[in-house]
Amino acid sequence: MSRRGPFLLLALLPGCSGCGAPSTLASGRIALAPELREVSAIVAIDAAQAVCVQDEVGVLFTVDITDGRLRRQQPFGRAGDYEGLCRVGEQWFVLRSDGVLSCLQPDADRLQVAGSWQLPWPHDEWEGLCHDPASRRLLLAPKSVDGKGKNGRDRRPLYAFDLVERRPEPAAFLELSVQDLAEQATALGIAVPTKTTERGKERLDLQLLWSEIAIAPTGDLVLLSAAGHALVTVDRTGRLRDLQFLDASVLPQPEGMTFLTDGRLLIASEAGGGGAAIAAIVPWSPRR
Repeated sequence: MSRRGPFLLLALLPGCSGCGAPSTLASGRIALAPELREVSAIVAIDAAQAVCVQDEVGVLFTVDITDGRLRRQQPFGRAGDYEGLCRVGEQWFVLRSDGVLSCLQPDADRLQVAGSWQLPWPHDEWEGLCHDPASRRLLLAPKSVDGKGKNGRDRRPLYAFDLVERRPEPAAFLELSVQDLAEQATALGIAVPTKTTERGKERLDLQLLWSEIAIAPTGDLVLLSAAGHALVTVDRTGRLRDLQFLDASVLPQPEGMTFLTDGRLLIASEAGGGGAAIAAIVPWSPRR
């Protein structure tokens, strides 16, 4: 049974990027239905509705983003750890954490699996998925880090799935570096988190383990990391446009995001403690 949740608008206050503390969110949030306690991805389908997936059941949930109500449920498969979701025309693509990508085709009130692919790249945990219409590809961001090699733990590669050929592209389309992003942020005047080791040395404390990827209205890539509550915007070459931090008390575990038609950014968070899953509508604009 659907349950109406309280609705309040959330806004990311301007001027917080680089202020040395997490960006402050205004008081208020959208409480999602109990069925979405572990919401893991969200995709806007119009100005008033979004479709979600959560990491326990094979169902797409349509929610009203003006009041938080559950509008529709479309089963598509067995229980599983579903983490990514995007829409391409009338089809949906769903990403499991083990790297299985499935294409779903509408069939009355259900969705039928029209194809599945096992991602070939060396990562054992996947969460980020979005559609890039400009390149006719799906973009994918692993959460796990390939720690092999001298710089393995610093590398954050992003991958693509060719929608024309219907196959994963062999190599990463973009290689990001945590150290390089931190240096770019510092050069832009953005305060980057650090920690002091037991030996008294100051070390970088920037956790970037991607939970979602999205295409901004500008064409830039926006990457969300639940670890560290970081929101990273880069251009198509990997140049940092902005680094922001979300308030963990408002968004305890941000897992999904999608841009609305008016340019606002909708972020969904799994429930924290004994509460409900929540979503925030956040105005977004490139700051750098």
